[in-house]
Amino acid sequence: MRLMVISHTYVEPKNRSKWFALHGVAPGIDMVVVTPTYWLYPDFGRLDSPSYSTTDLRFVPLRIWGNGYVSRHVCVSSTLLSLVRRFRPDVVQVGAEPWSAVYGQMVALCRLLAPKAKAV
Repeated sequence: MRLMVISHTYVEPKNRSKWFALHGVAPGIDMVVVTPTYWLYPDFGRLDSPSYSTTDLRFVPLRIWGNGYVSRHVCVSSTLLSLVRRFRPDVVQVGAEPWSAVYGQMVALCRLLAPKAKAV
């Protein structure tokens, strides 16, 4: 199974631990976690997102527009298009409200480039 996760939440290294744990107990799942290259937290300032890659777990930071706004940000990197096309996810988990711009962006991309993918 191929799982793609899109969320600003995983800019924070501590929040990434659940994907490492899942990777440890379910090594057959190929995972890509897409984050912004950085996120602006109102109380904490800027937090950069490091990339990370193994055979079947990757953290991919991409440029976004609307940084700091959970419901208004979208990915503006063309890398996202090629990533969805090449990775062909079975499941796409968007870590944002269902009315958010990034959720709409991912639903549209999946319908075009990975029509069998389930969005959650």
